[in-house]
Amino acid sequence: MTEALGLAGDALSLIALEAARISANRYIVKKAGNAYHLKLRVYPHNVLRENKIATGAGADRISEGMRAAFGGAVGTAARVHPGVKIFTISTTEEHVDDADVPAGGFDWTGFVLSFKGVSLEGLEVAVIVVAFGGAAGALVSAVVGAVAAVLVLAALGAATFRLVGRIPRRALQLFVGAMLTTFGTFWAGEGLGVAWPADQAALLALGAVYVVAALGLLRWVRHWRRDTTRRTAQPRSAATPSPSGIHR
Repeated sequence: MTEALGLAGDALSLIALEAARISANRYIVKKAGNAYHLKLRVYPHNVLRENKIATGAGADRISEGMRAAFGGAVGTAARVHPGVKIFTISTTEEHVDDADVPAGGFDWTGFVLSFKGVSLEGLEVAVIVVAFGGAAGALVSAVVGAVAAVLVLAALGAATFRLVGRIPRRALQLFVGAMLTTFGTFWAGEGLGVAWPADQAALLALGAVYVVAALGLLRWVRHWRRDTTRRTAQPRSAATPSPSGIHR
């Protein structure tokens, strides 16, 4: 979900809001087709008035002075303040990767997530090295193996980062989550004394089970959200149009 916020306090006229809605619709249709929902979050209930004054030769003869000095209604506007939500758009998951990543500049979300993930895995590696190396009396060998693994993975990442960058973020999240859950289940079972069939080959079976379960749950959630949206979205009757003229 993406939101358009007001940057300064001002009054947005009905015409300005309608022009923004039309322009946004035309742009979003090119990117997401009809798989989106755009909602206007402000209502133009403030009446705009103008007191027309005649100018030119003989204007003083037809001027009515201060009669109806508050002016006549010429339109409506919505009063907005800095940070107020003006538009809200939601789309389907396949369009999220193109919508939530900035086209240019620094992606702070990606930086924070990467930092947390690498820090957590680095701490895990340190604990494993100290535990296994100290228990076996070969701490130096364990440290050398950990450093070699870091160098190899860094080289692979530098060589394949462009190829990996083409993979959708949702697919990467699903793959990494299934892999971590698979190894966590396997090691937790070994710690509890579980004898896995086929030993290390059980990892493949566990991974397949988690991937199939995740895909099934994802499909169910998509259908549930689609059905919920259809039930809650009540189309406005043609006999009772919006008083502002904006399709909301």
